[in-house]
Amino acid sequence: MKKIFLMLALVLPFAAMAQLPQLEKLNAKYSNTEGVTAMNIDKEMIKMFAGDNADFDFVNSVNIIITENKELAADIINDANKVIKKLKTETLLEVNDEGQKITIYCCKDGEVITNLLVTIDGGDQSGFLAISGDIPQEKLNEVINVVNM
Repeated sequence: MKKIFLMLALVLPFAAMAQLPQLEKLNAKYSNTEGVTAMNIDKEMIKMFAGDNADFDFVNSVNIIITENKELAADIINDANKVIKKLKTETLLEVNDEGQKITIYCCKDGEVITNLLVTIDGGDQSGFLAISGDIPQEKLNEVINVVNM
């Protein structure tokens, strides 16, 4: 599962925009929970990771919440689905692979994708990734190809 999140982190060049309050609340809820890794990566940290290799001026934040605790996994997925429902997303991709269900959602502002949200529900291994930004639709295929590796 951690490989999936690492691959998803590679899609950072396609993300941008300010962080949503719902995502901040979700991250805050799990940030001090034992058995959960919760990360909020802001614009400056993303620039530091990228260094001179890429232009990440348009990236503001990424939220990642992962756990291997079965009870916490169910809670995280339920809470993530509540956020996804509030944001009125549309489903871009669903993959069921070896007991894991991976779903990618998006929020749009006209023709621009403003949020890319990913849930990974593997029973006892689950997580949530949120990239907020202005993602050009022509870049979306590249993002999905990274996820399908």
